[in-house]
Amino acid sequence: MAAIGGDVKFKIDGVQVLLRGNVTTNIGQAVVRESVRGLDGDHGYLERGVTPFVQIDMTETADFDLARVNAVVDSVVIAELKDGRTLMLRGARHVGEVEHNPEDATLPSVRFEGKTGEPIAGGAS
Repeated sequence: MAAIGGDVKFKIDGVQVLLRGNVTTNIGQAVVRESVRGLDGDHGYLERGVTPFVQIDMTETADFDLARVNAVVDSVVIAELKDGRTLMLRGARHVGEVEHNPEDATLPSVRFEGKTGEPIAGGAS
C-alpha cells in the first residue's frame, strides 16, 4: 500500500524551509458555491473564485526568519507531498500576521496565497 501522508518538502523561491507540520492547502479548487435562499425557497447558487493557498507551521532559521517570511511577495511556493503530488503557487505572497514562539523557534500558521495554484506532478488534483 502506498503512503498517503507524511513527509513534506516545502520551498519558497527554491529555498527549502523547515516544516513543523500542519500543512493545509487549497490548490485546484477554482470556485466555491454558496446557496441562495429566499423566503419563497431556493433561488439557486452563487459561484465565487477561490484564492489558492498553502498554510504551514514552520521553524524559524537564519535563512528563513520572520523578516524574510514577511518579505515574500510575487514568489513561487512549492510543496512536495509524500503521496507523490507536487503543488505550486505562482505569484505567491505572505498574508496575515506571523506569530513567533521564541521558546521553540516556531512560526505557526504562516499563510501564503497565490495568483494561481496548480498541481504540477503526481496524483489526481
